[in-house]
Amino acid sequence: LPNVMTYRGLKDLGLDDPALKANLEVVLKEALDRLAKDQNPDGGWGWFSLMESNPYITAYAALGLVEARDAGFEVDQTMIDRALNFVRADFIRPGIDTPVWQLNRQAFYLYVFARADQVGQRDLDELLDHRLEMDYWARAFLLMAYHEFNPGDPAVPQLVSDLQSGAILSATGAHWEENQRDWWNWASDTRTTAIALTALTRVQPDSDILPNVVRWLMVARRGDAWPTTQETAWSVMALTNWMDASGELKADYAYTVKLNGQAIGDGKASADTLRDTRT
Repeated sequence: LPNVMTYRGLKDLGLDDPALKANLEVVLKEALDRLAKDQNPDGGWGWFSLMESNPYITAYAALGLVEARDAGFEVDQTMIDRALNFVRADFIRPGIDTPVWQLNRQAFYLYVFARADQVGQRDLDELLDHRLEMDYWARAFLLMAYHEFNPGDPAVPQLVSDLQSGAILSATGAHWEENQRDWWNWASDTRTTAIALTALTRVQPDSDILPNVVRWLMVARRGDAWPTTQETAWSVMALTNWMDASGELKADYAYTVKLNGQAIGDGKASADTLRDTRT
């Protein structure tokens, strides 16, 4: 997923990086071949090859296939359809006794189905009734599902308001924290923050909070990545979406750096020089 989003970002931003593009094409072709080989007869995937199919793993893999297809890669549609049919068997009708982790998971499922143009209004509305019981990352997925299905749905501003009011502002930026750790669904506060950034970037890209969320995510890194693979994957995807929406890589401005009122450096930022580092 992060590789295909980076590949899409290169195309959308018009960046000329032949080496990166070629490397991404190689690893994405290998990933698609492996998914095709490892798909079980029931349409799902397990944690490893030849393991029993898991609906959450399968939904994640199906999302990767949909994103690869939309980025221009050749993907067998029957692979996607078989995967989604397997995931659909794990759908539930939410009720007052439904555990939070299951509500959260349904939100992710609905987002995957929305990206594949296979979601219905009733499914979305039934889960919306339980949104305040769900974690912020799940509400972010439900927001993106509604936005994919119908950007004008009245649920969109409700869910945007939920995310904006739940953000925590600090000296290092803005982020979200959950009341409990949803181990069933690979959740963490960093992952939640990345998914919320993705959702708000797509739905409300001019929101004042977004630059502060980006700043918090960059501070949360450990070296060149984040502590877990899920945190890294969703952070890379969120930041790629942000770069696309903000036009950050199409810079065209001059700058001056001052310390205690005295100029100590200046320069010009452009698309050609933006990735150069100056100390």
